[in-house]
Amino acid sequence: IDADGNPITPVATSEFADADNQVVGNAQPKFQGGFGTDVSWKNFTLLANAAFTYGNDVYNNNRRFMDNDGHEPYYNLILLAENESRWTKPGDNATHPSMSNSALSTETSSRFLEDGSFLKIRNITLSYHLPTEMLKKAKLKGITLGMGFDNPFTFTKYWGQDPEATYVKGAYTTPGVNDFKYPNSRKYVFSVNVQF
Repeated sequence: IDADGNPITPVATSEFADADNQVVGNAQPKFQGGFGTDVSWKNFTLLANAAFTYGNDVYNNNRRFMDNDGHEPYYNLILLAENESRWTKPGDNATHPSMSNSALSTETSSRFLEDGSFLKIRNITLSYHLPTEMLKKAKLKGITLGMGFDNPFTFTKYWGQDPEATYVKGAYTTPGVNDFKYPNSRKYVFSVNVQF
């Protein structure tokens, strides 16, 4: 802000003492939703459900420790992506500090703020209804065999395990902060539904 308290356009600086705190990102998505399908053909039924969010940011606290530039010797170091670079000399506009000057590399920074948008396939279930002619002798109304997959696919640019792991029901958490939480588990379920 200027001397009168009015916001001014931020300008990048390499002088830490000249830097101001900035409000960046938004934990709330611009929009979110879901969709599903129910398709039947002969004795087969395919059910699928999906969910998505768009326009939210996630502070990847996990990456704060894993992408630490050598500051944390007890953690594994990740490889830099193709579009990332390490600072080597004055004037470099790099995404990562130098390995020899990484003492503050794990401090809170917008560097760890990522796009949390995703498309998830929540469930896919394929079931087969045995023909009624086969069941007459057993005096059964129906038998359905099913194979289901919970959380089989997540499409996202988020670096971590799961951009949705920022919300934990019944626990004190800060929305939009991913902090070493397990992702939604992937499950494979086989089912048999018998009607008498």
